[in-house]
Amino acid sequence: MGSMAERLSRNFEYVFEKAGWGWHEPLLKSIAGLTAAQAASAPAGRHSVWQIVEHLALWKEYMAGRMAGESRQPTGWAKEADWKDIDELTEDAWQAAIQRLVNAQTSVKAELAKRLDDELDQPLSGTDVPLYAIIQGLIAHDSYHCGQIRYIRALQGIPTEP
Repeated sequence: MGSMAERLSRNFEYVFEKAGWGWHEPLLKSIAGLTAAQAASAPAGRHSVWQIVEHLALWKEYMAGRMAGESRQPTGWAKEADWKDIDELTEDAWQAAIQRLVNAQTSVKAELAKRLDDELDQPLSGTDVPLYAIIQGLIAHDSYHCGQIRYIRALQGIPTEP
């Protein structure tokens, strides 16, 4: 069965990169095959797939840093850092956004792997939320946005099976 950290890590893998979870295809498969133009296109009043990818990367980077002992960001920091417009609409920039997401995922999993089960029951400094609940929240966050990505693809007429 494994430790709680190992089980949480496997759940991350199923939502992020491994097929066969059963509820939906993984996040990486959901963005596979999109061009930069497709990823940057957004339904009226909504975010694009590209913005969602950057948003997911930002929060994974933040949580990996917090797990590594970095201080909390000041209130309001996300207004400046989150949901930015795409600056450079190129295939290279789109691939860099995907790589940023993969790197952020790797960082969170690396921090998680360092934890013993009793550490997962403890809150991060400055919060009263146990670390395991924060990790479960990140997994749910991936799943939520994966559904959005698949819906945006469907609205664009782009098959979800690349």
